[in-house]
Amino acid sequence: MKKAAIFTWCDNNGVTNYGQIFQCYAMTKLCGRMGIESEIIYFRKRDDNDFVKRNASFYLFDKMYEFVYKLLKIEKKLDRRIIRFRKFIRRNINVSGPCYCKEDIEKRIRDIDILICGSDQIWNPLWFNPVYAIDGMGVNGQKKIAYAPSGVFYEDEYCNSVYRQIAACIEKFDAVSVREEYSVGILNKYTDKKIYSVLDPTLLLDVSEWKKVMSKRLVDEPYVFCYMIGDIRKYKPAVRRIMKDCGAVKVIYIPTNILDSQNKSLGVFEACTDAGPAEFLSLIYYADMICTDSFHGMAISIKFEKQFCIMGRAQVGSDVIASEERQNNVLRKLGIAGKKVSCVRDAIGLERIDYELVNKKLEEESEKSFLFLKNAVEG
Repeated sequence: MKKAAIFTWCDNNGVTNYGQIFQCYAMTKLCGRMGIESEIIYFRKRDDNDFVKRNASFYLFDKMYEFVYKLLKIEKKLDRRIIRFRKFIRRNINVSGPCYCKEDIEKRIRDIDILICGSDQIWNPLWFNPVYAIDGMGVNGQKKIAYAPSGVFYEDEYCNSVYRQIAACIEKFDAVSVREEYSVGILNKYTDKKIYSVLDPTLLLDVSEWKKVMSKRLVDEPYVFCYMIGDIRKYKPAVRRIMKDCGAVKVIYIPTNILDSQNKSLGVFEACTDAGPAEFLSLIYYADMICTDSFHGMAISIKFEKQFCIMGRAQVGSDVIASEERQNNVLRKLGIAGKKVSCVRDAIGLERIDYELVNKKLEEESEKSFLFLKNAVEG
């Protein structure tokens, strides 16, 4: 059996993140579909917050150390949500021991056949690390493939300097794809390498693969599920209107913004503070409507054939992080229109998504995307 190392984030880049874990799960399942054993490379560059400054890696110590570091320096708490995230990862995703430098990674990949870069916003210039473009690593005979990395959206002097760096890295790749068509146009200014646009891996998995890791139903009454990474309060009137129109009796939301979690006057908005990835999937699957500003909130909604609307990220300075091109790219490919809501007026008379048409386009795009990955692996 061939082996693949996947270079992406897996609970090692900021606070716990649903989309990050879902794309990891999906990538490992796609490798399994091709008969490939895969491992997510857990890389984190040490910084001033570290208790330990060494670069040497000792597996058992580092596993424990990363858990303590995450709790004390990043999450600053231990709750049921974090425990559920760790349980989901342990059960469903094969993650390497912690790596802190290129030398650590080289040891992990010396017997690997295929190096896969992606998915998620690992090529966003705000936080790009050459490790996530497999720079200067690997040996002759190891295939290098980029599958759906994202983050190439904006052009200015700084961003363009990072794109040139990415282009230099991918010159050594055997096959290159990115998630957004817009990103293809930008990178093509810096390299003659053929670059394809493919779907996020979460959209390629069969629904059965998602149901396998989904929790039981959590809410008995009809409800709207609201997942906002930005401030939910801006959209309360619009969401109330959507709730009324779809016959729901409450809004279930996951507080990701500290102002949301501290707000005591959200009325029919009921916070779910302990949802792990399995519970998140359930909340989408059983919802009567989904309101989200999240790319993967949208992607999972599409996989479950749910009615949803997209809301702009209500967060200062979020433009580069939350580029609407991420969602727009998928909406265009699948022929989904009129799903943007910014006020109560937009929420009135939302057109229902015809999933008979959407699923035909999704099947076509999924086949093309998986064929790219399969040909890259086998070619």
